[in-house]
Amino acid sequence: MRMKPLPAACVAVLLLFGVFGRAEGCGCVTLNFDDATDDHWTVARSMVNAAGLKATFYVVTGFLDASAHLTRSQVIQLWREGHEIGVHSRTHRDLSLIAPHEWIDEMIGSMSDLYWLLHPYGYELPQDPFTFAHPFGGYHGVPVNLKKGAFLPS
Repeated sequence: MRMKPLPAACVAVLLLFGVFGRAEGCGCVTLNFDDATDDHWTVARSMVNAAGLKATFYVVTGFLDASAHLTRSQVIQLWREGHEIGVHSRTHRDLSLIAPHEWIDEMIGSMSDLYWLLHPYGYELPQDPFTFAHPFGGYHGVPVNLKKGAFLPS
């Protein structure tokens, strides 16, 4: 799904949380973007950075450098800017339709891909957990104990 620019009222809410959400005792809002589409760079990043906020960008590692998706260098730059880079699988397959050994490749393989993408550049990486967003949302029958070993589900 392609992201559309947010209406001005939504931007105002984001700015409000950016200013007031930092006060002690206030709730928090998380901003996350799935699938690493190119509009995350051209639209979401610009808005979030302008508001002084940080977001989580859930990356499908097999889509990097493909048409209409983020490039590896853009993911590295998002990381440099302080945004979280989250695991969103290697190929965005529906995890309820694949065998357990394929879950491991999709989940752990994607985490490994992101580690090796960021690690050679000398950045500190969170050791545990990386957050994981399921393709198509929900758990879809993927065993919770498999995820708990490596991820904090989003």
